[in-house]
Amino acid sequence: MKESFADILKQIETRRASKLKAKLPGWDIAKGIVLPDDLALEQCSGSAAARYKSGLAKRFSGKDKPRIADLTGGLGVDSLAFAELGGEVLYNERESTRAEAAEKNFKIFGANNISLNSKDIRPGQQDWQSMLEAFFPDLLYLDPARRDGVGKKVFRLEDCSPDVSALLPELTAICPRIMLKLSPMADISVLCSSLQGLQELHIVQLAGEVKELLCLIDAARSDESEETLIVLSELSDPCKTWSFRRSEEAACRVAYGAPVQADYLYEPEAALSKAGAFKLPCSLAGVHKAAASTHLYLSDSALPREGISSFLKPFITVELFPLDKASLKLAGRKYPRAEVSARNIPMTSDELRKRLGVKSGPEYHIFGFSTPSGRILAVCRPCNGCQDGVSGSVPGDQMP
Repeated sequence: MKESFADILKQIETRRASKLKAKLPGWDIAKGIVLPDDLALEQCSGSAAARYKSGLAKRFSGKDKPRIADLTGGLGVDSLAFAELGGEVLYNERESTRAEAAEKNFKIFGANNISLNSKDIRPGQQDWQSMLEAFFPDLLYLDPARRDGVGKKVFRLEDCSPDVSALLPELTAICPRIMLKLSPMADISVLCSSLQGLQELHIVQLAGEVKELLCLIDAARSDESEETLIVLSELSDPCKTWSFRRSEEAACRVAYGAPVQADYLYEPEAALSKAGAFKLPCSLAGVHKAAASTHLYLSDSALPREGISSFLKPFITVELFPLDKASLKLAGRKYPRAEVSARNIPMTSDELRKRLGVKSGPEYHIFGFSTPSGRILAVCRPCNGCQDGVSGSVPGDQMP
C-alpha cells in the first residue's frame, strides 16, 4: 500500500523532532519551537557544547556577566547559553528566516536579555561595525558556515563564510577577545601558526568523537611569544580534561617497541589524535610507543584514568603473535568474533579482518601494527574495569 503525502510529511517531522530532542534536550516542537531548516539543526551546537562555551566565555571575558556578541547566530543555541550567564547578548544572523525563528524561540525560553540583528558580516562594511561599537561587547563569538556555494563542506578558515581571517583586524579593533568555533577537520598546526593572538585552542570531544575546535583569541595580550595552550576536554565528563603546549611534545624522548611484559595496550582517543600529542604519553604516563608512526602504546601496568591517560583507551592484551600467515590463521580460528584495527601496516583494517576471517564482536579487539622489531598481531580485551587504574581482570586470565 502506497504511503500518502501526509504520512511521509509526518515521518519527516517525527525524525526531525527525534533528532532535535537528542541534540537539544529541552527544545520541544510541541511547545512551539521553530526549526527554520534542517541545516540549521545540523550545524548548531549541542546543548552540552553550548554550556561548555558559555563557561569559557565567562572565564575568558573576565566578567561574571559578560556582554557577548554572537555574530553568526544560526538556530540561537549558543546565544541562549550565553544569555544564561546574565549579561546582554547580541544575536546576529544574516538569513532572515533563521533570525525570525530564533526570535520566536527566545521568547519561548524567556530569554529577555538577547537583542536581535540581521547584518551580513563582511570586511569593510560600516553597518555591522556600528552595531558592534554601540553594543560595547566583552567578547565576540563566531561560528562561520563551513559549506561553499554548492553545499560542499570546507575546512580552511579562509573558505568559510564569513572569512574570519580577513575580518580579524576589523573585529579586534572593536573587541580584542574573540571565540571561534571551527570544524573538527581544521588543521591545528595551521591555526596555531596563522591566527595572531591565539591564546587557547580547545579540542572538544563527546563520547570519544571530536565535535568542535574552539579558538580563544586575545589580540591585546602583552606577550606575543607566549605559546598557544591546547586543551582537550570531554563534554560527558567535566573532570576529563588535559592541556599542553606543542613545544612540550617536540621536546619528548620516546621509548619505541614493546616492554618486556606488554600486559596493556592503549589507543589514543580522537581528541588526543587530533592534538597530535603522540609522544607525551611516553614521558607523562611511562608507556612505550609501538613505533614512530604507530600510534599505539604498550605498558606492563594499568594507568590511572587521569590527565593525559584519560584520553588513552585501555585494552588488556590476551595474546601477542608475530603478524604472519600462520598467526593470522591461528588467531582467526581462536577468536572468531572481534573488532579489528590495522595500524601502520600495508593493509587496511577491512583487509586485515578478511585475512583473519573474523566477524564483528565486542568481546575482543585484534590490532595489527608495526614495531621496530617487526609486525605484531595483538589480541586484546576492552579494559572496562580500568577506569581507576585497577584492572577488573588479570592479564592472561582471559585466555580461551
